[in-house]
Amino acid sequence: MSERLVWCCRTALHYAASSGSEGCVEALLAAGAESCRWDGSHTATPLHCAAAAGAAPALRLLAAAAAAPGGGDVNAGLDAGCHRSALHYAVQTDAPECAQVLLGAGARPNTAQVYPAYLFSNTLL
Repeated sequence: MSERLVWCCRTALHYAASSGSEGCVEALLAAGAESCRWDGSHTATPLHCAAAAGAAPALRLLAAAAAAPGGGDVNAGLDAGCHRSALHYAVQTDAPECAQVLLGAGARPNTAQVYPAYLFSNTLL
């Protein structure tokens, strides 16, 4: 789990995503847990947690749940002003597989926080 995410008022799905537990994420989603629910401090969703942990299998499940009707927004955080999307955390923690999952789910790469060429490169432009 990234030091940048504060552990405050998190759901069980936040914790499962942070640990990369694919089985727990799957069970929690099946029980109605929300993949894009903000934590109590409005810092992260389970998508953010999985991306920050580099947990691509768990992130794949969460992104699919977010894509379902009424499932949420894979770009959550972009419109909140000071927050970043899950894609930003995937890039920051050097998790290209997570970045690919999020881009495939509709994450927007052309925001001020992410330069798309960096996603799959070892050098900053």
